[in-house]
Amino acid sequence: MILDVNDVTKAYGGVKALDSVSLSVREGTIKGLIGPNGAGKTTLFNIISGFERADSGEVLFEGLEISGMEPYERVKFGLVRTFQLTKVFGNLTVLENVMVSKKVPNSYSGILNEIRAHDRELAPRSMEFLELVGLGGRKDTLARDLSYGQQKLLDIARALATEPKVLLLDEPFAGVNPKVVRNIKDKIKEIREEGHTILIIEHNLSAVMELCDSVAVLDYGRKIADGEPEEVRRDRDVIEAYLGSG
Repeated sequence: MILDVNDVTKAYGGVKALDSVSLSVREGTIKGLIGPNGAGKTTLFNIISGFERADSGEVLFEGLEISGMEPYERVKFGLVRTFQLTKVFGNLTVLENVMVSKKVPNSYSGILNEIRAHDRELAPRSMEFLELVGLGGRKDTLARDLSYGQQKLLDIARALATEPKVLLLDEPFAGVNPKVVRNIKDKIKEIREEGHTILIIEHNLSAVMELCDSVAVLDYGRKIADGEPEEVRRDRDVIEAYLGSG
């Protein structure tokens, strides 16, 4: 396994957001993480990516415990995430947004000088990531002028620019229309074919079941199912907790 979460617990006050949750992701696969609102999905994502610390338990990346590492340190090891709300630089072009991720400057004010100084070095590889997500033709467009779905794809391209081994996608289909959902699904499959491992949080159940090799389900901070999509779809606990028993 390239990523292992072992017995992770996290409480806020007296409420357990996660209760001894364990999760494994096999290299080269797409794994889904689903569950009702408040099930603990985002908390688990934050702990895996380093934005929160677990009260107990551990996170292993390629067998190395990374539980105490900062997010930027995890990025260096090859563990990168996107966020549900896109975080693009609206006043930079699409290509410049990806180039920033390839070579992060010390401050926002230094972004343009930094990436332009390394244009020949950064642009060709950055274009490869844009082509992969289908935005090569929009490279000179300001990021703020992209549609919301295109900004989601740009966010994925920026994450890919860090050359991750494992990509954590936080609700990539949220807020986009069905046609764009299909496009993003196709791009995620292509990214996996390029050799990346993907862990995805998503509320679009049909997309997860079609896209993922395996799916884990959380409910009230506990893992109630973990297996192949069809197996999880038929699980009685999942039907009652996530899909509804009626």
